[in-house]
Amino acid sequence: MGFVFVHPYSFLAFTVCGIAIGIVYCVLNSLGSEIKKYRVVRALLDIIFWLVTIAVFLICTWLSTSGSFRLFALLAYLLGALVSVIGPGRYIGSVIKSLIKLTKGGIGKINKLFEQNTDNNSEIQ
Repeated sequence: MGFVFVHPYSFLAFTVCGIAIGIVYCVLNSLGSEIKKYRVVRALLDIIFWLVTIAVFLICTWLSTSGSFRLFALLAYLLGALVSVIGPGRYIGSVIKSLIKLTKGGIGKINKLFEQNTDNNSEIQ
């Protein structure tokens, strides 16, 4: 009887873990797309993603099914990741890209103001 109740819980747990991994993918992907020059950094972001993905899957397997691997767990994990990337992941990625562009633009404006201020101070002296 307990066997029947464990599978829906495990399916839900793996789906939630997949959604979390999908969000991590979108965040790292948007960071990587803004860092186009540095191939090493993008490669490190890919390695970090896969290490986090494997760790979350193993932890979810250990906690929800006591370490026994089932095919439905992998399918639920992939389903959660797919739903996350298609759904909220796109919006999260676009928000992160906007924040990065805003930060880059803000830093550039601060540098220009600082340069103008130093030029004005040198003219006064």
